[in-house]
Amino acid sequence: MEAITKQMPGDRVFIIRGKDQDCPAWHYILVPENKINELKDHTAGTTIDITQFGRVVKYNDKINIDASASGWGKDPPKKLSKWLETRFGT
Repeated sequence: MEAITKQMPGDRVFIIRGKDQDCPAWHYILVPENKINELKDHTAGTTIDITQFGRVVKYNDKINIDASASGWGKDPPKKLSKWLETRFGT
């Protein structure tokens, strides 16, 4: 896999879990340093627009298809989580 979204100095990767249309969903976003506290202070269980806090991580997968690090379900695939940790840190 290869990252498409470039990490800027001060950006940190966060996983956002919640519901989209009443279905569990998750998104990995890169959050700039000046938005981290605002994101951490956000009340759990309320609706947010994740693009107000950062950029969804995009990558090119092994079959050369551009993809977003977002998906349905409670947790992302372990392979993706491990790659993001290696690529962007925790």
